Amino acid sequence: MNDTKVVKNEEDTIQDKNKDETESVKQDVKKEIRAFKKDLNRITGVILWQSGISFALGVNIVFLAIAYCILCFPDITSMLERYLEIAMGLTWSICILAAIVTVIFTYIYGRKKLGLHKIIITHKKMNLSSFVKILVCAVGISTLFSMIDLILEVNLNHFGLTLTNASGVFTELKTTIPGFLYIAFIAPVTEEIIYRGVLLRGLKKYGKVFAIVLSSIIFGCVHGNFSQGIFAACIGLIYGYVALEYSIKWTIFLHIFNNFILAMGMEVVISVLPEKFQTIITIGILALFTIAGVMILIRNKYKIKKYADENRTVKKRYKYAFQSACMIIIIASNLLMAVGMIMIPIVAVPKLEEMAYIEAYGNTEDYETMLKLTEEQLKKYPNSRLGMSKRAYLHILDEEYEEALVQYKQVLRQYDGDDEIYSNMSFAYNRLYNYELALYFAEKAIEYNDGYTFYDLYSNKADALKGLNRKEEAIEYYNKAIDEHPLSHPNYIVDDYASLAGIYSSTDQKPEALEIYKKILSIDPDNSIAFYEMLTIYKEQNKKEELLACGISYFKNITEDANYEYHVFAEDLYDLGFYKEAAEYYIKYAEIAEYKEDGYYGAAKCYLKLEDYEKAKSYYQKCVEIDPLYKKTAEKDGILEKLL
Repeated sequence: MNDTKVVKNEEDTIQDKNKDETESVKQDVKKEIRAFKKDLNRITGVILWQSGISFALGVNIVFLAIAYCILCFPDITSMLERYLEIAMGLTWSICILAAIVTVIFTYIYGRKKLGLHKIIITHKKMNLSSFVKILVCAVGISTLFSMIDLILEVNLNHFGLTLTNASGVFTELKTTIPGFLYIAFIAPVTEEIIYRGVLLRGLKKYGKVFAIVLSSIIFGCVHGNFSQGIFAACIGLIYGYVALEYSIKWTIFLHIFNNFILAMGMEVVISVLPEKFQTIITIGILALFTIAGVMILIRNKYKIKKYADENRTVKKRYKYAFQSACMIIIIASNLLMAVGMIMIPIVAVPKLEEMAYIEAYGNTEDYETMLKLTEEQLKKYPNSRLGMSKRAYLHILDEEYEEALVQYKQVLRQYDGDDEIYSNMSFAYNRLYNYELALYFAEKAIEYNDGYTFYDLYSNKADALKGLNRKEEAIEYYNKAIDEHPLSHPNYIVDDYASLAGIYSSTDQKPEALEIYKKILSIDPDNSIAFYEMLTIYKEQNKKEELLACGISYFKNITEDANYEYHVFAEDLYDLGFYKEAAEYYIKYAEIAEYKEDGYYGAAKCYLKLEDYEKAKSYYQKCVEIDPLYKKTAEKDGILEKLL
């Protein structure tokens, strides 16, 4: 019995000891993982410093450029154009400055902690055969990804996306001197020091393959776009191998060769060839190097596998690496940037272009220019709210009101309405005599108003009320429109004055109508309609002196040549018994009119009334010389015998 108890106690002791040992092992593993992540954060933190320096410099200069453009360029188009010019000019200068600052910081920070002073060590000599194989593989990867890019781009374009935003900026900016220097020389040296020097050397203690793979992934991520990122990650595998087995000096050379010779020099060489051969030669070179690179990799696959097996890292090392804080930040931030580059055509570019179109529309009132802008915009963006709205507005200018309404309804099916759309729809319905709908949309326009000029809204509502014979309300809104009218658009206020005077005249409020017509002539001295209406009112009221004074004042102030106005005024003067004055205006009419006989015949009638038979006969003869049928007119008027 006692022996059994002793055995049991011994078993419990052993189990407790094993538990403690297991727990101790777990704690040791956790400590090791924490230490690994901490060390990895220390090593990869250099990349965050590099990104932070570039971002800080870039943001400061961008804000200065924006402030300069806002202060110096009042309109949005000029401001955007100038900002883009400044951005283009400063982009590579920022990159160069950031590279210099980063290298200085990296050297100070990593000289002792990361062994930076030892990165240019040559491990073994590079022979010609190895160099050619490595070079062909590097070029093959470059050309292969050029073809993959092309295939991806074609497919993404079907969805309105693109991979070319980053490479497009690269193509445009590399022609500048700072751009050339940075791409061809400064970037290769800086990037190799950081990624194949500091980063790769710092990770080497965890295994060569791990160091090569992780540094390549980070190198790909920091390019900030899928197009260059995937290529950079793959080429980074070759650069990493070369740096570890040979020397970082060779990776710097390969990097310069890729950026200077392949990315820039080859493009220049091909561009001097005849255009019809450029595509064929480009595809031929791409295919040649790709096939050669793939063949070299296939022939050396066992050597590659053996190297990978001999230099493997411990299990789950990659998992813990991707859980470290710096790696999460690097991958997440650059992934967002890469997605943003793809989304630019969908979000940013249309918005910027729409701002430019808004400014362009605002700077012109020329029909042809607006038509050209509209067609251009709708060709790029068939469902553009602005483009469809402007197309509808052009229909209004062409007096195609039904077509305008169809276009506006199409806009409203896709977008929310606003006061401008509702106002123009109200205007169109007024012109189509559909006053109920005109009133409805005028009221919606006023309700939705957000800075749009009220006078158009009030005018449209007044026109609709007038059409519905709600004259008192129409007078109220015409007056509101007149109060809101800017002096810079006198033609608009004249239209509302004319409508208001018409209502006063039709409701037998002649004095009010006359006052309005006088205001019209003070704004627009050549307004013949206001002149005719005033003559009509004075004639109806038999106000001879006022009518005469009105005509004299009108012809004294007009800035354009009168024509038919002379004839109308002469007729009214004749009817009111001002024969001498009537003859004067009949003659003025005859001197400039196409149908002079009307003026001569009127003058002849006036001189008969004044019993100046010689002048009457003279003007009658001028009349019948032009049109003999006036003999019958004179006979009908009972004055032929006197004239003969």
